[in-house]
Amino acid sequence: MNVPFDRKNDPSDSDVSIRSEIKKRFYFPFSVGDIVEGKIIGFVKGGMLVDLAGINTFLPGSHLEISYVEDFSSYLGKNFDFRVLEIDVIGGDIVVSRRVILEEERRAAFAKLKVGDIVIGTIASVTDWCFFVNLGGILGIIPKNEVSYELLENPLEFVEIGDTIKAKVIKLESQRLYISLSLRQANEESTLSKYSVGSRLSATVTVVEREYALLMLADGTMAFLHRSEMNWGPFRIKLANVLTIGDQIEVVVIDLKKNYDKLTVSIKQLQDDPWDHIEDFPIGTKCRGVVKIILSYGCAVELEFGLFGLLHVNEFAWRRRFKHAAEIFVQDQVIEVVVIEIDHEKRRLSLSMKLLEEDPWDQFEKEYTINSFT
Repeated sequence: MNVPFDRKNDPSDSDVSIRSEIKKRFYFPFSVGDIVEGKIIGFVKGGMLVDLAGINTFLPGSHLEISYVEDFSSYLGKNFDFRVLEIDVIGGDIVVSRRVILEEERRAAFAKLKVGDIVIGTIASVTDWCFFVNLGGILGIIPKNEVSYELLENPLEFVEIGDTIKAKVIKLESQRLYISLSLRQANEESTLSKYSVGSRLSATVTVVEREYALLMLADGTMAFLHRSEMNWGPFRIKLANVLTIGDQIEVVVIDLKKNYDKLTVSIKQLQDDPWDHIEDFPIGTKCRGVVKIILSYGCAVELEFGLFGLLHVNEFAWRRRFKHAAEIFVQDQVIEVVVIEIDHEKRRLSLSMKLLEEDPWDQFEKEYTINSFT
């Protein structure tokens, strides 16, 4: 449509005059930045036509959703809120966006979240490595290893698309609005309250790693057993040597939420701390012990009450040097030792065999002096 107007004599005012005249002839009931409800009424090259208050506007395809949409057909005839991005008063072109509103809602929803929150969402899609959860305008991700403590070959055996679930926020990255969720930790929130520190429980070994084992209690609650909680001795036990998946073991609860929101349990604390009996072994005490661990630099000897002491290779004998404890000891061999050092801070007990006998050099000095004849 051609709009007649009177051009001003001053060329510098020509654009202003044109715009003023058009604004008088054409009235838009909205401005740039306004949010207006509209209806998608058709398709054009690069996007869609949106009826906004009776005026045809252009919605670029990239501004329909936050993510890429290949097929627009399912949106035809539906009403949405749109933000006005651009109004060309001369050409009459108006550009709108739905994506901008969705991004603003997403940022607002993200700002309300914090790590540890329990949220309700709907399973939107499932891949081989994660679940996508719709949290109401914002998507969260549940990695496959956060679905269950049990190994899942097919995630769809655990949930279905459209299921409403409760999950725990375990990681947030504001720069890319990334939300990592855990289904298994959310389920434990309610079960952990049933247990208390000191409770003795029966559990089944489900996972054995180098530094820890995961156990399952009768109600499905998972427990965390660290390698350091296997025995009181200073020498760490290799878990694979003593635990097998499926084993039934007895443990005691020592912490409720220290490790990944799982019960933390112990085997060694089922018994008293042997170090409580250290006063029974002052320096100079002669006692019997059992060789339990043979090392290149010595061996670990178990005394009474489960106390362990280190017998270093230099403490084997006065007159002979050894490169390895295996040269004279075998496992479970009973030997005589004497306590020579106690380190309370490091909980270390040092032992000796050679000090059970007098130093041959001391005996030599007693029998012989300088210039004496033999």
